Amino acid sequence: LGVESVQDELPSFQPADYRVKDPLNPPESLPQVSQGEFIKASRIYEGATRAVQLTGKAFDLTRERLLVEGKKAKTFSAGVQAATAYEKVKSDLANYQTQLQGTKQSEIALGVAKLQTTTAQAIAEQTEKELSEKLAIAQASAELAQLQTQEKQTKLAEFKLLLTPQV
Repeated sequence: LGVESVQDELPSFQPADYRVKDPLNPPESLPQVSQGEFIKASRIYEGATRAVQLTGKAFDLTRERLLVEGKKAKTFSAGVQAATAYEKVKSDLANYQTQLQGTKQSEIALGVAKLQTTTAQAIAEQTEKELSEKLAIAQASAELAQLQTQEKQTKLAEFKLLLTPQV
């Protein structure tokens, strides 16, 4: 319904047809209806008015229903946004817990590596001591063997002297 079509919507009405110059002598040309026609037309107009009013109430109801539907959609959207935010927080928490577990595993691996280093160092120290002892034993055995060799060589030389005729 545009402004241009408003005139077309109005009932036909000619104000000049209802002009009265002498109120005590109305012209017979004034538009007239009988009492029966008036009652019949009034009933039609009253019925049509009620029908239009009911149509207006239907539009009012439809407008309110659509407003409620809009509110429902906005509420649903807010719920989806809240659920999305909740899921993001759950994801962030899962990522944090995953990182925390990774850190704990790294700390455990570091502890194991430190223990391996300490153990390897202690074993190396003990092995070094053991090897030093074996070296000392080997040196002592070599020295003893050398002394025994000298003693036997001395005894052999003495024995040879006994066998050799003296001049």
